[in-house]
Amino acid sequence: MTDLDGPAGADGPADEPRVRAFWEVAKRHAKLGRMPGWFGPSALESVPPPAWSLGFSRGEADESLAALLERGSVVIEVAVSDYAGEALPCVGTLGIVLDGADEPRALVATGAVDVLGDRVVERIDLLYPRPPRRSGVSDLLAPW
Repeated sequence: MTDLDGPAGADGPADEPRVRAFWEVAKRHAKLGRMPGWFGPSALESVPPPAWSLGFSRGEADESLAALLERGSVVIEVAVSDYAGEALPCVGTLGIVLDGADEPRALVATGAVDVLGDRVVERIDLLYPRPPRRSGVSDLLAPW
């Protein structure tokens, strides 16, 4: 997993107009930030989450993104040592996944995090575009 343009922040992908435009659309579709208008915009609504790719090369980023869009979630494993001084991922953390051309393509959330020995196993769940429907799921249960 890499930031193709460096870390999100003042000069990173999160401040790029393409990422901000994607965030404006994605947060509405994912139903994030639905506080009544009198509270004003929350930080969740105002600040795009970090933008990164699922891969170490542009081709790997595209392949991993395709798997995410097809399946609705992906599992990634990273060595605990790769976090050297950084916090481990937290369930519910949002992110914007970039494709191999650094274009924002998916809004995701961390769905699960497990430390298994010297590995951190993280499940990334697709929020937008809408995850594919699972076969056998009734239309009555679709909102759940």
